[in-house]
Amino acid sequence: MKKIGMIGGDLRNRYLAEMLTEEGYEVSTYGLTDEENELSDVVKRSDYIISGIPFSQDNRMIQAPFSKNEISIEEVFSFLSKEKTFFAGSMKPEIKERFKDSEIRYYDFLEDERTTIMNVIPTVEGAIEFAIRNTDFTLFDSDILILGYGRIGKYLGRVLKALGAKVRVAVRKESDLSWVSLEGNQALSYEQLNAVLNQFDVIFNTVPALVLKEEQIRLLKKSCFIIDLASKPGGVDFESAKKYGIEANLVLGLPGKTAPKSAAKYMFEFFEKCIK
Repeated sequence: MKKIGMIGGDLRNRYLAEMLTEEGYEVSTYGLTDEENELSDVVKRSDYIISGIPFSQDNRMIQAPFSKNEISIEEVFSFLSKEKTFFAGSMKPEIKERFKDSEIRYYDFLEDERTTIMNVIPTVEGAIEFAIRNTDFTLFDSDILILGYGRIGKYLGRVLKALGAKVRVAVRKESDLSWVSLEGNQALSYEQLNAVLNQFDVIFNTVPALVLKEEQIRLLKKSCFIIDLASKPGGVDFESAKKYGIEANLVLGLPGKTAPKSAAKYMFEFFEKCIK
C-alpha cells in the first residue's frame, strides 16, 4: 500500500485526502486536520508528500491555513530523502532548484496543462460570484473590462457575454484582437485604455504585472468595482485606488474557496497520472 503524507494546504487538500483514502492509500496529515501527527513522522513514513496550491507565498513557510503552527520549508526539507516524491502547486523557481539540488523528484500541479485549464473554471465562477455578491447592480448590461487574454481572461469573457454583459478585453497581441471579436466581445489595445476607462462598471484584472497605475485609476468612475485575480502583488495600484475612493479587491485562491471538491478531483487525477 502506497503511503501519502499531506502537509499544509487548504480545503482542496482536505478533499484530496478523503479521495486518496477512499482509493485505498494510507494517508497521514500535518497542518491540515484537527488530528495531527508529528511532521517528521508524516514525512519519513510516506512515499509521496503532497502540499498545497500555492506551496508558499514567501519561500519560507508552507501555505497552511488550518495549521496551528507555521510550517517551515527548511524543516520539511530536513526530513526529506531521495526516495520521496513531492507534489505541490505554484512552486517558485528557487524551491524547484532546491528539489533538483537535493535530487528529490517533484511535480507541480500547475505545470500540468489539464489541471491548470480545469482550475480556470472555479476561478471564473468564483470571480463572477464575488462581483455579484459585492455590487448593487446586475452584470447584465454592465460595462465590463477584462485586462489580459490568457486562460482566465478568455473563459471569463465568454461567461460574462453569456450573462448579457457588455465586455471589452484589453490585449497585447495583434492576433488576439481578432479572436476577441470572433467571440462577440470588443477588443482594445492597452494604448486605447485611457480614453475609455471612465466607462466601466467592473474591471477584472488577470495580468500579473502592474497595469492599473495611478494615472489609469484616477480616470475611473468612483463607482467602478475592481477585482484583481493576478498572483500577488497583483496588477492594481491599491494605494491609488484607496486614494481615489475606488473599491479594489485582490481575490486569490478561488478554486480552493469556491469549488474545493472539484479542484481536489483535478489534483487527484494528476497525482495518479504521475505515479503510474
